[in-house]
Amino acid sequence: MPQKSSRSVELAVPPGLEIPGPPSRKETGVDRETAGGGADLRDGSLVPSAVEQSLVSRGDGDGLGDSESRGGTNGGNEKDKPPQLPSNYRMNSPSAFHFESGDVTSLPDIHAQKLSDLLLTRIGQLLHHLDPYNGVLQLDGTHSVQDFLDHMHRRDMPHHRTAVVEAPLHSRTGGASSSSSSSSSACSALSGLCGRGRRRTTHSFVDIRDVVYRTMREIKRWKTKTWVEVLEMVSNMKASSVANEAGRTPFKGHSSNDTLVQIFEAFKTCTDVPLFENKELKRVVSAVDVLRLMQRTGLLDRIQDSQKRKLLARKKMPVSLLECDSLLKAVALMERQNFSAVPIASEKDVDKVVQIVTVRDVSALFYMDREALAENDTINQPVRRYVDFLAANHFRPRQPFSILASSASLHDMVEAICSPRKERIFVTSAAGKIEGMLTLSDMVWFFAEELGFSHKTELKKLNTIEMSPTQVEAALAARALQEQERAAEKEKKGKGGG
Repeated sequence: MPQKSSRSVELAVPPGLEIPGPPSRKETGVDRETAGGGADLRDGSLVPSAVEQSLVSRGDGDGLGDSESRGGTNGGNEKDKPPQLPSNYRMNSPSAFHFESGDVTSLPDIHAQKLSDLLLTRIGQLLHHLDPYNGVLQLDGTHSVQDFLDHMHRRDMPHHRTAVVEAPLHSRTGGASSSSSSSSSACSALSGLCGRGRRRTTHSFVDIRDVVYRTMREIKRWKTKTWVEVLEMVSNMKASSVANEAGRTPFKGHSSNDTLVQIFEAFKTCTDVPLFENKELKRVVSAVDVLRLMQRTGLLDRIQDSQKRKLLARKKMPVSLLECDSLLKAVALMERQNFSAVPIASEKDVDKVVQIVTVRDVSALFYMDREALAENDTINQPVRRYVDFLAANHFRPRQPFSILASSASLHDMVEAICSPRKERIFVTSAAGKIEGMLTLSDMVWFFAEELGFSHKTELKKLNTIEMSPTQVEAALAARALQEQERAAEKEKKGKGGG
């Protein structure tokens, strides 16, 4: 496996970029027009037709497809239709936050505000700058990992990355042994007599990266099981049991009254921020939402060239795979290095990037025929052939990344990285050499570092953005008043409960 290199690397294809297509019919041994019987991997095919049929989609590379594309013009079999949303799934209310009369309309021109004033604006007053919100998928403790994946790959879902899982706290035993479970039950009963045994519900985020990481960890844990058996086991797990497995999706609630700078601070440790109103989840602010907000409020225009250079300094050329490396090696590298994607380098020149494999690509294994996967040992096949196969069947775009010159504006970078299914940028030099890669997480984390602050460092940050002493004092006083109101409300509720 090639390691990080200090040299500039060259793109395998020129800008304009047409990633090489899938292997030819002769190379793969699969006749897509007449595929009837399963193709044997020994003849060169990656997967048999049983697997191929499970991935037939719309043809636009944006999901698993609808019933028409899966079943053909004649409708197809019932089992070939995409999963329908069960009645016990629900979408949280997409209605807008309720504000006091005149809150939004009384705002001055957002582009004319000082940077300090804009950063101290309540997030609820800025949500109208974002695209219409259609809700987020919420699962309860009964839904499985397979249920979650089915709907993350549906094209009509508003969010394709994350779902909110609700699960009682008492269900999170962490795999306690039977000997300790009896004592836990006794403690629970005792707590119930004391009035402390109430079953509270907690929320968590779960995303596709969590599922892939858990799968790899279970493969390493279960030496007596085949990888296909582990795949089946993980698919039947409760979605709540894999929530935040990757450590990138902690569930930290925020209010619509929190300032924009507090939201930036939250993105230092997570990729999605839930907003509540009266204990009800109203919106999940994603990393893409934050970047769009920076565009539409003019915040990007206020980022200085020196700060842009600091962002570009974060670009890195991560450890890559060779075309001949196995899919299993790719998954292991993602889990070990906490990556969501790994570049694939050419065998002839390890400095040339020819493709990229993502966690979403790995999740396609959950839709393939288990017997076919076992027979062909798909996870040990070359990773390049695997991603080409997915692209040929429209499960993924042929180019799930963008290429931009380092001289590109921040607006161009944000626009590229916010494009659907393209959450990473390869940055090139003036000579067309790849200098490194920027991800969506890199960009949001950078802006969070530049524009966010915690309570302890608030005064220092406010001074660095050139607020007058009066403005600093007013901002700190407003924050102190806000905290006093929260404390008083909490105390009032405590007395009411007593």
